[in-house]
Amino acid sequence: MRLAQIAGNAPAVPLPRLRVDNELVAEVQAQLAVAGLLDPPADGQFGPVTRWAFAEFLSHWGLAGAITLDLQVASALLQADAAFPVAPGQDFAGDVVRAMRAGGHWFCRHPKAFNIVCVTGMGLDGWPNTNPANHYRDARLLLRVGDHGVPVIAGAWEGVGITGRTPSGDREFMAMLHGDARRAVSGDYRFPVTMLSAQAVVAARG
Repeated sequence: MRLAQIAGNAPAVPLPRLRVDNELVAEVQAQLAVAGLLDPPADGQFGPVTRWAFAEFLSHWGLAGAITLDLQVASALLQADAAFPVAPGQDFAGDVVRAMRAGGHWFCRHPKAFNIVCVTGMGLDGWPNTNPANHYRDARLLLRVGDHGVPVIAGAWEGVGITGRTPSGDREFMAMLHGDARRAVSGDYRFPVTMLSAQAVVAARG
């Protein structure tokens, strides 16, 4: 069964059945990613994170408490891009989000969620800095969607270090990456991390 078929008045699918319909779950996950609620790629598993994203999506459309994937739910999923709209402003946060979009990076749109972004070679003022040959300085940001869909910076730190060495102030952050700059790990949780260059942010400047 596909979403388009259900939206076209095919029989509704009871939500418990999603646990065994990997193809349909993958399609639902892809639409939740479009809505900015679930980071890709789709894996076809109706696990706890997917269930949370699905519940938040249903609540947004006034469909909380739905017990089936019916015509209304499928139609809403097929319009996923209209949920949680984002309107980047003419500021540092807006520049970062535009750079993320230009680079094909996923951005979480949920107003209570945060996006972890590292911009190499950039200061906290939103302008490129000058790094010595074996040093680095980067802007480490927490972004979320604020009022009227405008991205805001909820937290900002400057990372400073020397290649091959980790200063004490960065140890916790670097340990969370566990060698993978795309994912931060804390206990049983994994968080997407977006890496951007200062040049990409400047190029996306509004």
